Amino acid sequence: MPTRYSGVGSETRSRTCSRIKLSELLDAGLISAGTVLTPAWEEYGQVGFVDDQGRIRLDEQLHDTPSGAANAVGAGANGWTF
Repeated sequence: MPTRYSGVGSETRSRTCSRIKLSELLDAGLISAGTVLTPAWEEYGQVGFVDDQGRIRLDEQLHDTPSGAANAVGAGANGWTF
């Protein structure tokens, strides 16, 4: 079973994060195009990059959401916690 973050309040954080789009973080200057995204789950080694529109580029495919990218590698998980 994958190791998951289980800190206090993680359920609240997950619900809040799922309403935020990467493009909003990009527009707010909290992340930038080219930001490297790596999975928290050690059994997955794929690396994604945020593009200039707030999408995730993973293995030459674009994903609009973190969950879409997580599902693309077979994790079947909430991308914000993946």
